[in-house]
Amino acid sequence: MQGAKTPLKVPPLRVLVVGEDESIREWVRAAFKKAGVPARLRLCCPLRVCAPENNLAEQDVIVVLWEHSRPVTMDEILARTSITERSSESVLCDIETNVGESKLRRTVAVGRHITREDAVFLAEYHCKLVFPLPEKASQWEAEGIEFVKRLLKVHDSESDRARTPEELAIQRFRQLLSCWERISDEAKMEATEGLLRALGDSSRYAELVAQKCLKEHDTLGAEQWLRRSISKNPNYLHALQMLADLHMQTGHHADALPLLEKLKANNQRNFHRLTKIGKCHFALGEYAKAEKAFSDALAIDEFYPEAREELGKVKCVLGDYTSAKTLLSRSNNGRKLATFLNAVGIRLVEQRRFPESIEHYKKAQYVLPGNDSSHLLFFNIGLAYAKWGKITEAVKYIRLALIREPCYDRAATLLKSLQERGQAA
Repeated sequence: MQGAKTPLKVPPLRVLVVGEDESIREWVRAAFKKAGVPARLRLCCPLRVCAPENNLAEQDVIVVLWEHSRPVTMDEILARTSITERSSESVLCDIETNVGESKLRRTVAVGRHITREDAVFLAEYHCKLVFPLPEKASQWEAEGIEFVKRLLKVHDSESDRARTPEELAIQRFRQLLSCWERISDEAKMEATEGLLRALGDSSRYAELVAQKCLKEHDTLGAEQWLRRSISKNPNYLHALQMLADLHMQTGHHADALPLLEKLKANNQRNFHRLTKIGKCHFALGEYAKAEKAFSDALAIDEFYPEAREELGKVKCVLGDYTSAKTLLSRSNNGRKLATFLNAVGIRLVEQRRFPESIEHYKKAQYVLPGNDSSHLLFFNIGLAYAKWGKITEAVKYIRLALIREPCYDRAATLLKSLQERGQAA
């Protein structure tokens, strides 16, 4: 029939379903089919959420199957030799790390047992839809179409939101921040004024100006704008977290702790934050509190690299080198760890606790993954012996350092000095 309009073809919704629960996976697939919504579903386990083939940035919606993982004990963490699973919380953190906050706004959570604490965690990570399923699978079918309808609303509202004047101004400002050093002063002023017109003198505006100050290496200005943001909204999570991070970066860990504890009161299962709390305690010399914070983080995600590494450092300070070796075995920061271990020994030498410092260095050399920086440890053992007045032992270890690193000038210079002192004696 001539003149009839060809119906527009709507492209299938690209949906990534992340989780191990096969029954909920099948329910999601059946829900789309029953609702008559064309969708290209991709299934993956939490371990593979950031794999290239999943193309997170291109997904229209990400569905996380929310499952409660059993808290992991420290004995289990130390006994584990390979990654076996990731928690639902870690999935959200991985998404944020890899594709940012905007994709989290298109992430929804569905599960059988979603608690109030879960809902708080999900809200902090910008999940727009939390969909609890009935306890009995026989009651799920009636929920399927409603789930798809609400999921489509999330997708549509985020698509509309991305086109609002406020969001466009924020996107433009963030794009300019990524190359802030290379744009003209006029362009910077225009972008900042445009942001003010779009957002007004709001908490969000103050937070974004604080980000600009950090780009300009103006930490004092950033702190002032963050405090302004918090004064307008005392519960603004982003500004509180940014201010805590700024205090940590400037070495004011005692100032960061109250902010982090306030955020923790709102969300007990954010293992990134627990790790930051541990780092503050560690910097303040509160090793037992640091150990607990890092252990609590690993109880949620036992393979979170930063928490494992930081707990490994605490174990070294506390003299538990066996646990430290296990925790640090997967670290990719061998040189950084060697520097840390050296610093611990140097403090002991400065306190003239020579036997303890030498014992620390001897054990620390077996902690380092790959042992690629052992020449630094051997050098410091030799230096400790030299300051202790034991020249023969000092020469032995300085030579070992030079065997590991023949071009190590400091070791060569110290060896020459020690040999001269030995001849003079």
